[in-house]
Amino acid sequence: VMLQGARIFCDFTSTYMRNEEGLFISVEDKTKALNGEPKLKPEKGNASLVDQVIIHEAFLYVSYMTSNKSRKEYHTSRSSRYLEESRNIFSFIRESFNLLMDQSSKDISMSISSLSRCCSIENDEMQKSSYKQLIVLLCAELESRIKITGEVEKGFGNMLPATLMTHFKTASAFLEGYLTTGMYKFKDLAIRILDYIEDLYDPSMSFFIKGDETQISYSIRDIGEILK
Repeated sequence: VMLQGARIFCDFTSTYMRNEEGLFISVEDKTKALNGEPKLKPEKGNASLVDQVIIHEAFLYVSYMTSNKSRKEYHTSRSSRYLEESRNIFSFIRESFNLLMDQSSKDISMSISSLSRCCSIENDEMQKSSYKQLIVLLCAELESRIKITGEVEKGFGNMLPATLMTHFKTASAFLEGYLTTGMYKFKDLAIRILDYIEDLYDPSMSFFIKGDETQISYSIRDIGEILK
């Protein structure tokens, strides 16, 4: 059931959620009837680069699940199409790499984590090498935003401290970067950030508190990210 749902989302996304350049975008549903073609209005703004990274991972995973010889019951003839979509998006990501380096610390962290997961299931050695190269470069950019205290800056040219959730995402990204590349420096950076986060823990409130304790706000997604 989960795999069938994934295939439906892939097919729908590939068909209806693109801009004129072929990039994946969010859309607003303007459909008034259930039958016939859906009427979708693109949301304003440019296509998000980090969205392309996440969608690339999604297509790669569905291709992996539907082409694996040990899972014949899940095989579909569309598997090669999903892989082609993933490869095409990755070509765009690689060509736009300089723009990705300018993204927020949160988006770079999410990209590192995504590419690390892709690397773990990729069978093509050249593609795996490309993933690792991007991960190393993104981690190096992220390293330039980490203060000696372990505090993470918001982004390129923005020295303001990032949100607490970005600190968790960045620590996770460095750990995944370490596990993927074997570079101990990334592990050390993750530990530095986690030490900073640990100092924010208030045992009396059982919360990590950064800033005004009267403004604490944790969503269920935040809790899930912290547990991950």
